Amino acid sequence: MIHFSAELIRDQIACEGKYELIQEMIGWLTIEGYKEEKLKNIEKAVIEREMIMSTSLGFGIALPHAKTAEVQKTHILVARLLNPIDFEALDGVGVDIVFLVVSPVEDHKNHIQTISTISRFLNTEGKIDQIKHLNPFNSLAAVWEEK
Repeated sequence: MIHFSAELIRDQIACEGKYELIQEMIGWLTIEGYKEEKLKNIEKAVIEREMIMSTSLGFGIALPHAKTAEVQKTHILVARLLNPIDFEALDGVGVDIVFLVVSPVEDHKNHIQTISTISRFLNTEGKIDQIKHLNPFNSLAAVWEEK
């Protein structure tokens, strides 16, 4: 089951590029008690995965993700950006909604299920538009429960 933490859903994020955004979002995990060294390793894992192939899903949505030994449970962080950024999307559309997933390295099945569940949710007719217009944005958790 996927759980969204209101503290890890943020709105009006201003970043110049995807790597800056990933760094900022990973920094939010200080709320979960992660210290600087672990945060740097988590960030490195997400960036290394992103460098293999863009995690943009198209339509202004990206789903960067990684597995790492630095976390003991799956974390889902969500950002709505102030301005779209280039995520090297195949459709050429700038990304303004980001779901970032980090999971324990040994929890491959849950990692794949989490990414798949988020993708299916976003493919539900009208969900992307609904998410882009949420007010307040952290009500995303309630929209998720409606799915």
